[in-house]
Amino acid sequence: MDADHWDALFGAAGLTGVREAFSGGEPVVVHGARDRLPHWMHHESLRSAAALCATYSGRILHGRRDRGPRSTLIERGSATDLLAAGEALYLPDIDKIIYESIDWIINFEKCLGIPKGSARVTAWVAPAGEGTALHLDAEDVISVQLSGRKTFEVAEPAALPFPVGFQYGPGIPAAADLYPQAAGGFPDPTPARFTSLELEPGSVLVLPRGHWHRTRCSEVSLSLSIVTAPPTRMDWALGMLRHGALQDARWRQPLYGAPTVDQRTQIATGFAALVRHLAEGPGDWAWCDTTALQRVPSVTLDPEDPSHLIDHYDGTRRPVAATPLMAAVLRWLGSDTSVFTVAQARTAVGAGVEVALEGLIQNGMLYRWPGSIVRPL
Repeated sequence: MDADHWDALFGAAGLTGVREAFSGGEPVVVHGARDRLPHWMHHESLRSAAALCATYSGRILHGRRDRGPRSTLIERGSATDLLAAGEALYLPDIDKIIYESIDWIINFEKCLGIPKGSARVTAWVAPAGEGTALHLDAEDVISVQLSGRKTFEVAEPAALPFPVGFQYGPGIPAAADLYPQAAGGFPDPTPARFTSLELEPGSVLVLPRGHWHRTRCSEVSLSLSIVTAPPTRMDWALGMLRHGALQDARWRQPLYGAPTVDQRTQIATGFAALVRHLAEGPGDWAWCDTTALQRVPSVTLDPEDPSHLIDHYDGTRRPVAATPLMAAVLRWLGSDTSVFTVAQARTAVGAGVEVALEGLIQNGMLYRWPGSIVRPL
């Protein structure tokens, strides 16, 4: 999607402003006409709160602002009846009725530079006078007001920068992961200074995680929440450390009982070496000499018809359009299922081998390691 698409949605802030807000900046609010919103947000089911409730059949979380942050989850129920009873509703399964949102979200993830599956669309419906109790989220949220008016009260700066885990607020039990994040004391909303943000149809609020906020609707309200929860730096580092440790049988040895002093020393020394390797490996998904790959052992070419693959798990056959370079890679590999690098493949097969390797990955014959080889094999 081009920049004009994002500028229409996020105004002068654009997609760059969204990234900056989610990377440690402050909330951003953009007002404008509802008709500028992406086409799928004009779906018939999103015409009003009543229209969505009438067509929605997924999971429902419902609650009341004056009852605090606790919500009740039901797998199936009548959103219409719950709204009529005065309940505020959180509707997480919007993509089940608005399929167009799925491709839009995938494009949004690409433009933000986050992995597929890191973002989702949900809806929030509430009668006049209802809203959400005070809390802070551990995910980044873009709230898009579709109908009715709603007031967000948002505190700046973030009460807990970059929280990980679950939302937190007065009366919400603290998840175990929150304790080390709040080692200096749990965030207290008492001294916070709140700013009131009035949202009307077409308004968009970019709300980074960690900010105290609460809402109240002056009219029956329908809004969408685009929620993003990409991997953190910690997730990436731990994943790379685990990938490296899995390559050595000593790390895979089970522990029966607590590790001894000598074992802890060995573990600390070994992990120090793995940590140093974090800065040496490839920093992104660009092909480089140290990019590591392996044959998928359960998928092979059909020996009687090399234009087809055999999946030995279920016995299925599927055609493969192997280029001459792909065929050369397969001849070089033969039945060898050990790890190899792009540099080794280039030496054996020739320049431009990356295109052939990518083709074999797409056909399910090669697995690309998320990191490089950490130790000699």
